[in-house]
Amino acid sequence: MYSTKTKINLYRSNVKSVLLYGAESWKMNKKENSMLDTFQNRCLRRILGIRWPDRISNDKLYRTTGVAPVSKEVKRRRWKWIGRVLRMEPSEDPRKALKWLPVGRRKVERLRTTWRRMAQKEKGCRIGVEDLGRGSRSCDQLD
Repeated sequence: MYSTKTKINLYRSNVKSVLLYGAESWKMNKKENSMLDTFQNRCLRRILGIRWPDRISNDKLYRTTGVAPVSKEVKRRRWKWIGRVLRMEPSEDPRKALKWLPVGRRKVERLRTTWRRMAQKEKGCRIGVEDLGRGSRSCDQLD
């Protein structure tokens, strides 16, 4: 009924936009990234009419449709948001929230994955919030 190009454009505009609403503030782990990518791959395979006996790699699927993995899009949106917040005045609420540290001590247990720890891990080293916007990947160059 509709062409593949039209279906992919509908997927991008309707499904992907709803799927990624508010993704800037999500804390993600490998399992959640995998689940999002799996959902997208299932949708794209259905659009292209690829059934389970017909095997196609995810890379070929992305090249054919021109769509990037959702996990990369989430990461891109997160860093775009961090850059926006770091350009704000220090008195703005989002900037204050980015630097806020809770008072008191936590129970002795495994560290929970917080949004800040996840962003620091993506950056590649343990750094302060002030350094998140820098383009450097090396901890030595950040000091």
